[in-house]
Amino acid sequence: MADEEELEPAIDDLRTADHVLEREFTKLCDAARELLRPEMSYGAYLKALLHAEFLEDGLDFVGHALPLRHAVWWGCCCIGKVMPPDEPGEKDRQVFGATFRWVVEPTEEHRAAIQRLTRVVTKLTAPILLGRATGFAELKLPEPLAALKRDFRKEGVIAAGSAPAA
Repeated sequence: MADEEELEPAIDDLRTADHVLEREFTKLCDAARELLRPEMSYGAYLKALLHAEFLEDGLDFVGHALPLRHAVWWGCCCIGKVMPPDEPGEKDRQVFGATFRWVVEPTEEHRAAIQRLTRVVTKLTAPILLGRATGFAELKLPEPLAALKRDFRKEGVIAAGSAPAA
């Protein structure tokens, strides 16, 4: 059963784009931050970023604006769109499939399957980064890192979504 956070809308126009920038650590450049206007919606800010051709900032913003489950689905779409079907190895195919199953049904069992597949790897690929973004339940952050306004899972989604384009 999904929790309330996972059921919230992907883009909630009742909250403003500056809400994302206040609650999340983002790596937006100064010029991208200057485009933000008070009470600007998520969608309007994203359009402004894309119109100004701040594509990397747009990726970063979307990754943080979406709830985790939606962000992982977005990452699946990015990888599925740009990665040739014959390119990923067997491990990547397994992780991508397990991540897709978690998006469809975000159970602890599916998350644990991803964790088993991605615990020890020799190369960090987009599917592995995306799979790891579903979260390792028992991974506790050291106290200084826990105090940061950072969601490392969403940063994993952003890295995975950016990797195929690189």
